[in-house]
Amino acid sequence: MKNILGNFHFYLMLFLDVLLIAAAYLLAFLLRFEGQVPPSEWVHLRETLPYIIPLKLLLFALFGLYRECGGTPASWTWSTS
Repeated sequence: MKNILGNFHFYLMLFLDVLLIAAAYLLAFLLRFEGQVPPSEWVHLRETLPYIIPLKLLLFALFGLYRECGGTPASWTWSTS
């Protein structure tokens, strides 16, 4: 874990994950309300997004998505055996 925290790629991947999680959550709201999100639901989105992002990042870490950030993420490597 020490090597990951000093790696620029880790922070870039973390930043992109935050952006993509927020975009997916927003898109889910737009799809749910067919593009016309009521004002009361915007409040729900703003209130729940700060809880959703850390939860998703924690789950990503627990499932090993950030295990290897020294060039290529672990999920991108190919098994040769």
